[in-house]
Amino acid sequence: MSTSQSLRLVVIAPDLAESDADDERVGFLAKRSRQLRIGLLENNYNLVAVLPADTFLTERLAQLQPDMIIVDAESEARDSLEHVVMATRDARRPIVLFTNDSETTHVKAAVAAGV
Repeated sequence: MSTSQSLRLVVIAPDLAESDADDERVGFLAKRSRQLRIGLLENNYNLVAVLPADTFLTERLAQLQPDMIIVDAESEARDSLEHVVMATRDARRPIVLFTNDSETTHVKAAVAAGV
């Protein structure tokens, strides 16, 4: 079994189903998020779940026990990062952030939070 197949990955992505489907930005984010997941699957990564960053995240991560967490977020989703960092504080694991945000202060804040 290759390393990519043995790593258990969880993607934390915004729940875009609740957003305005006619919003062009929402459509872009949904497409980008879908491309990320497809890319992982096409490259034989073991994607075990896609979860929203909500109040149940800690329990879901405890059940799934992923080896790595991938956060698909934009700068407005700082709450998502906070949920992920809080959910993993007792069971540390690598967190990777994908964002189109060119504002470096958000990247610095994510690194300071443990991403």
